[in-house]
Amino acid sequence: MNPLVVSYYTEGTPYEKEATDLASSCLEFGIEHEISKVPNLGSWSANCCYKPEFLLNLLEKHNRPLIWTDVDSVFVNKPIFFDTCKSDIALKINHDLPVDAKSKILTGTLFINNTAAVKKLLRFWKDDCQSALKHNPLIFDQAILAKILFEKMPEITACELPPGYLQIIDHPKDQLTPQENVVIIHYQASRLYQKMIDGELSPILTDWLSPTELKNIRTT
Repeated sequence: MNPLVVSYYTEGTPYEKEATDLASSCLEFGIEHEISKVPNLGSWSANCCYKPEFLLNLLEKHNRPLIWTDVDSVFVNKPIFFDTCKSDIALKINHDLPVDAKSKILTGTLFINNTAAVKKLLRFWKDDCQSALKHNPLIFDQAILAKILFEKMPEITACELPPGYLQIIDHPKDQLTPQENVVIIHYQASRLYQKMIDGELSPILTDWLSPTELKNIRTT
């Protein structure tokens, strides 16, 4: 069974607008998807750390592989790589960074296979995120996953995403990827929205801007 594209946005935050663009891009390429609205847990970090619980719930619900992509991303080509991926997980790895770097791995695009090992991984990830939040209000879910992958569960079979499957819109290295190989573009909504969700910046700016306008002001 082909993977299901999944994502979520937090209720009452500007991410609601981003979800419309992601859904439209899935429809354009005939990609099965499920984009959910979830409660705002009170902070940007807490909302991000809901990801492993969300993925575990959907694995058990659908009993099929999943493709997570951040709700501020869009598809510009069909993601055919995932149709034949046999690994437990596929993600972007920055080999030049140490394991404890917050960007050692990137989870904006993430392939999650429907295996017992992956479900165990997601439970570890969920528990470790919740434990870390008790001691630090600003944590990165991907940094916690990296430690699990490289230290706690080295038996997990992981492969790297092809170039273009996590294409950050203005990252210099990503811009070297040939346009025909670009599949999922990420617009880095957290650059603007993190401070809004954490109460450090008024969200009023986003009330009258379209999703496209919001993307433009983040990348100019």
